[in-house]
Amino acid sequence: MNRKQKRAPWLVGVILVLGLCPILSSWGKTTGTEVKQKTQDAANTAIEYTKEQRDAFIQTMDNHLNTARNQLKQLQETATNVTTSQVNEIERQQKSFEAELKRLKGSSGQAWSKLQSGVSNAWEQLEKSFSDARKELTK
Repeated sequence: MNRKQKRAPWLVGVILVLGLCPILSSWGKTTGTEVKQKTQDAANTAIEYTKEQRDAFIQTMDNHLNTARNQLKQLQETATNVTTSQVNEIERQQKSFEAELKRLKGSSGQAWSKLQSGVSNAWEQLEKSFSDARKELTK
């Protein structure tokens, strides 16, 4: 996981705690309705932050997918040392990455964080295949 992804759960916790601080500091002076509203506001802030993180991750992965498509096209056009089986493997991994990304895009709430590692792993495998194919070109 990258640095932003590691900070996301921690930052959500901080947002929730900060949202609760005013509630706790005026404990005796606050009505139940006010507490409920402030808690709901803090939860909504955390949800919005999570949604923004999800959207940013999806955008990054969409960019990776476009890069992969371009690399595959370029590889097919210029490669003579790359075997058909390598190209087929790259295409298979690209489809796997696309499927994981599609599942992620269809997810909501906390489910996306569980799918995030699968998408990241699929991208890493695809990158490795491209790297291996590039090594074959330099032989």
